Amino acid sequence: VCTGSEAGFWVFSGRDLTPGQPPKALTDAHRLDLATGAWTAAGAIQPAGASKPAAVVAGAAVPLEAGRIMVLGGDDADVATLLEAAATRGTSVEEREAWARFVRAALESHPGYRREELLFDTRSSTWSVAGHFPQGTPAAAPAFLWDGALVIAGGEPRPGQRSATV
Repeated sequence: VCTGSEAGFWVFSGRDLTPGQPPKALTDAHRLDLATGAWTAAGAIQPAGASKPAAVVAGAAVPLEAGRIMVLGGDDADVATLLEAAATRGTSVEEREAWARFVRAALESHPGYRREELLFDTRSSTWSVAGHFPQGTPAAAPAFLWDGALVIAGGEPRPGQRSATV
C-alpha cells in the first residue's frame, strides 16, 4: 500500500518474496522524505488494543487532512500463506489432487479482505481503527476522495475474483 502526502511518500505492509524463502507478510510502515530521498521506518501497523501487527497487503491508502492517512482493506496473508504451503504438499497424484480440492474450497469460502478502516497519524506514527466496512474491502483497488466521499474503484473482493464495482 503506497500513498503520497504533504508528509512524504508512505509504504504500508507488503510481502517479502525473497527467492529461496517462504513468502512473508510485512506488517510495518516506511516513509520516504521527498526532499532528502531518505527512508525512515515508522513502526508496526498495530492499532491501539490490537494483539499483533496487521498486514494490509494490496490494500489502499488515502491521504486525509492534518497528517492522517486512511488505510483500507488488504490481505492479512493468512490464507495466502496456507495456500502456498498447500501448493507444495503431496507426493502422489491422489495427495496433490486432494490438496488442489482443498485450495479450491479455501478460495471459494474466502470471506473477503480486511474490513477495518485503519487510520494512521503521520505526526505521532500511531494507528487506530476508524471503523469497519460491512464486507471485506477490495484489494488491489485504487481509493481516493471525491467530492467529500471515499471512492474505491474495482479491485479484488476475494482472491481471484475481479470486480468493476465502484
